[in-house]
Amino acid sequence: MDIISHGFSGYLIYLILIKLSIVSLTPSPQILILIFLVSMLPDIDGLWSKKLKNHHKGFFHSPIFWTIIAILTSYVVPKEYSILFGSLILFHLLCDFITERTTGIPLFYPFSSKEYSLVKTHPRWGEIDPKHPFSKKFKLYIKNYFKNTPLILFEITMNLLGIISLILINLD
Repeated sequence: MDIISHGFSGYLIYLILIKLSIVSLTPSPQILILIFLVSMLPDIDGLWSKKLKNHHKGFFHSPIFWTIIAILTSYVVPKEYSILFGSLILFHLLCDFITERTTGIPLFYPFSSKEYSLVKTHPRWGEIDPKHPFSKKFKLYIKNYFKNTPLILFEITMNLLGIISLILINLD
């Protein structure tokens, strides 16, 4: 999933947790920015990955790693922050599991580096440097990206629901 979709889906998760009375954090610009940033946190490894297909290879996309981090942070930060942040991260991983086009996620890392995905992946599409969006290979990646209509619809839905949830948060 793209970064914007991850960010907006974080707003959606936040709204759901508020409506379920699991989280009672009052919406503020600072909270919403924090939610957006935490929602994208697993993709931080993209900053140093030379190929798009390599940014899911390590612990930043490992549910085991983030579960341990959530448990540890629950001793340091208020419980509702820990629940919120854990939910945002795990939803990011779930979305990557559902929508990833080039590689899956390493569900059992560090015990296994095998990547899993709900859909067939195409690692050769990820042979691009994400820091060079105007290259020929990147254009081919974008072309292939938009060929998968169900995944595009999923991402559009996440963006729309995220935007709607952001509007609803501001209306409350």
